[in-house]
Amino acid sequence: MYLDGLSFIEDGSYTFLFTELTGEEKIQLIPLDFNNGKGFGNVLVDLANLNFERISFIIRNLNNAKDDCNEKNLETTLEILNTMLVDEFGFICGSLIQSDFFCLLSDYIKNKNEFIKTLHNYNCPDGLFKDTDYDDWGDRTIEHLLLSILPAVGTSLAACHKISSCIAANEDLELVVNLFTKLINNQRIDYKISVMGGKITPIYKVHNIFSMISIEVSKILEKDIDINICNNCKKFFIPLNRSDTQFCDNVSPQDENKTCKEYGRYINYLTKTQNDLATKLYKQIYNSKANKAKRTRNIIFQNDLNKFRLLAKKYKNRIKLGEITEDEYIIWLKDQKLGNKED
Repeated sequence: MYLDGLSFIEDGSYTFLFTELTGEEKIQLIPLDFNNGKGFGNVLVDLANLNFERISFIIRNLNNAKDDCNEKNLETTLEILNTMLVDEFGFICGSLIQSDFFCLLSDYIKNKNEFIKTLHNYNCPDGLFKDTDYDDWGDRTIEHLLLSILPAVGTSLAACHKISSCIAANEDLELVVNLFTKLINNQRIDYKISVMGGKITPIYKVHNIFSMISIEVSKILEKDIDINICNNCKKFFIPLNRSDTQFCDNVSPQDENKTCKEYGRYINYLTKTQNDLATKLYKQIYNSKANKAKRTRNIIFQNDLNKFRLLAKKYKNRIKLGEITEDEYIIWLKDQKLGNKED
């Protein structure tokens, strides 16, 4: 089973539907929606965050990668490809990527020679055919054809990244609108009225990534939705409550048991604790030296105080420049407290 599009209804945000291609079309509601924090814009940022190289890896590991590009083999390929993409990227993103491949392969079947010619309109990414016997666009095998198609799919994902970047950077919305305008001719969106649960329900069906982006961008602009970049994993995300939210709720790359938001709080706590310790040590040493200099009125102790202040300032500046860590500064302060005068 494979998809020729992804259907959904708009109900506050999205509720996605699974469209089966088994003779007569059958639409089945799946238990997956974007409510409760997963609303408009999340499909766009999820696509923008995808690791494009993983798609190439999946293609190279298809069971029938070396088969001929006849129609029967391609149909089997789409079924396998859909399963692997959904396993890797989740139902929505995986299905949309598979739909792009479906559209492109349909065009290939209609006119193979002309289709291969059009592929030369795309730039060939470095390493696209690395470790293969291929050196140019073509259809010698299924692997060859899918790798040749991949840059066209990559154009869709690049548009997701560009639009997300523009919105996250608060760039002029005119740029986003211009990008949106370029997508209009690539839209393949079906609309129909159906009955679900005894209610008349409008159903949208998108046949490629560009179509989904178009809907997402229109909703983002209409509802003034923010896109942020996580300070930890550096991926795009939609803030739920505050527009200045700095961390996302995805799994932290440093600790799989924490989200980026939880890991961010943990790091902020450690940083604050370290800063508090450094400040406490500095004040203890400074007060001790200042009291000794004041009590004795000895120029040696006054010079020692001035030298300590100057060196501490240099340490702080080096921390700001990234030359040393806060821990190294604390070690130096502890040495100063113990009477170790080494700089």
